[in-house]
Amino acid sequence: MEAHSRLNLRYKTRWTIAFTLALAIAGCSSTAKRTSSDLPATGPQVEVNSGSESSEVMGPPEPYGPNTPEPAQNYGPDPVITKPIVLVLGPGLARGFAYAGVLHALNEAKIPVGAIVSTEMGALIGGLYVSNPTINSFDWALMKFKDEHLLKKKKFFAAVLNSDSKLEDLLSQSFGQKDMSEARIPFRVVVQKVGTQESKTLRQGSIVQAVRGALATPGNVKPIRLEDAFAEQGTVMTSGTSRPFPVAEAKQLDIGKVVVINVLKSSTPTKNVKDIDPALVTYITAAQKAGWDDLKEADLVIEPDLKGIEFFDYQKRNEIFFRGKKAIMDHEDELRNLAGIPAKGNS
Repeated sequence: MEAHSRLNLRYKTRWTIAFTLALAIAGCSSTAKRTSSDLPATGPQVEVNSGSESSEVMGPPEPYGPNTPEPAQNYGPDPVITKPIVLVLGPGLARGFAYAGVLHALNEAKIPVGAIVSTEMGALIGGLYVSNPTINSFDWALMKFKDEHLLKKKKFFAAVLNSDSKLEDLLSQSFGQKDMSEARIPFRVVVQKVGTQESKTLRQGSIVQAVRGALATPGNVKPIRLEDAFAEQGTVMTSGTSRPFPVAEAKQLDIGKVVVINVLKSSTPTKNVKDIDPALVTYITAAQKAGWDDLKEADLVIEPDLKGIEFFDYQKRNEIFFRGKKAIMDHEDELRNLAGIPAKGNS
């Protein structure tokens, strides 16, 4: 009996403990969770409008349409806007090979040439430059012109070998059927009507005929007839004695600053004159005296140092070439300024 009472007590104790645990668990699960609204305020309260009207938005209104893109950011120096120069290449016979050196130096300095206005040797070298796509092809074309093509001497056999037809054949080989309008940059040739001071600027037509007319010099290369050079057929020659520096024609192009290369200064044709026709000597003297008013209108005049080189020194063409090149190197900063290119120290 006593054992039976202890067993009942043990079962009652277990049920009491189980019932107590069940009540504790039920109390925890039924307790409502506290929201943020139940928490005590600890800072400034913001009134929230929960009605149908939208909340007021502070600041400027939104723009209509798509957003305006932000301007592009430019990094580094401002871009350089260059403008080409216009070269005036005049007479000079053998001294004209300096023009080739000038063109080489400008090409190496990356100073753009926008047009060439020319006569006499300037027409030949300028014509070869505008007709060839690269400076190397220009060099090869110029190498074909020897002194026997460009200078007649009074010796009988030399006169036969140096016939004008030989020069004309080489011009035809060099330029073919090209028209002046096909030149890679504007190219102008100034010629003069024989027996007058009337000059004409050629801007279209056969390059062969234009250059051939400009190479005609008294006592050296005969004048030729050009049908459309003047209002009527006229026999033309170089404009060296009337317009050796056609600056006005260069300015009319309105392409860039006008730079004249003057190879007429500081020389008198006295060396080996016995082999040269006196008419050619007279021509050189007249050309040296002409065109000074035109030079005043140029933006820059460059005079290569050709001391010791005469107008008939065709055998010195390489030396003349390098002196022309050096003249550009000596004036490179001025030329860069004319073309809008920063000086080397600032580039």
